[in-house]
Amino acid sequence: MQTEFFCHELELVERLNLLRASNSSLKLFGLIDGTVDNPGLEQFFLLAPEADYEPLFLETEFAACLPYSPYLFAIDPADEAFLQQWGCWAEHQIIWWLSSWPLHQQARHWRSLIHVLTPDLDPTLFRFWDSQVLSPIVRQCTLAERQLLLAPCHTFIAPHLSRQWWIWHNPSPDIPPAEKDSPWWQMQAHHLKDFASAFERLLVDEIEDHLWRTEPAHLSRIYPPHLPLLMQQGTRQARALGLQHEQALRCFVQCQIRFGSQYWQNESLTPLWQQADQRDTRFLVWSQQALAAHTERHV
Repeated sequence: MQTEFFCHELELVERLNLLRASNSSLKLFGLIDGTVDNPGLEQFFLLAPEADYEPLFLETEFAACLPYSPYLFAIDPADEAFLQQWGCWAEHQIIWWLSSWPLHQQARHWRSLIHVLTPDLDPTLFRFWDSQVLSPIVRQCTLAERQLLLAPCHTFIAPHLSRQWWIWHNPSPDIPPAEKDSPWWQMQAHHLKDFASAFERLLVDEIEDHLWRTEPAHLSRIYPPHLPLLMQQGTRQARALGLQHEQALRCFVQCQIRFGSQYWQNESLTPLWQQADQRDTRFLVWSQQALAAHTERHV
């Protein structure tokens, strides 16, 4: 059996039926994003009124948000009108999986993932109930990482583009991991690969907003459609020189706007680029001093 593949939404119900027929211990579970107004949640309660479910924000620090919450649910054959009439369509963004774990045990696992660690070990909220967040991350995980993150899943099914589902079969399913204190899962840089272009657009927008507030006279002399390209080129050059932190990237571009795009080639800055230790911090000190001195001379 292939470990991962795509299937058209019209094939999903049949594939699920075949998988469950081959293993009677498997039950169908799903996840709906109820943190926003989602018609899928209304359809779930309408079409599967007897189905078991748990709001994942229950018994967490977000309990005050209820009824807004991600909802974990189990679908029995009697409740499959929801799958056939609503849940099988990829555009509705429901996450599905087959598992032999009981609902309460799965709820503990998913609640333990509400907070995770960033690559820099900072705790952060993980919106795994949003398929557009979870699915790209899962696809970038190694096999061992997938098996930890999706521990309850025998077969994992997530929306992919228009009218398609991405399906992954766990080669070693249903092995309950040891209980872990949250946050225990750490995001790695490679998990975020599919978000890189979106992160870059956000960074460029933030830099442009900052520069319109700090350098309006200089920006007004640049043809507006060229600004995003200039800032993308600036952040690319800054990273090539070893700068990483967002504030350092922003200051690098600000210095380009103020001093010219090739200012970084000045011989006085050569030691800064050659010394890797605390490069961002040392550049921020230099840039702030240089910008302040330039401002004083032109007041």
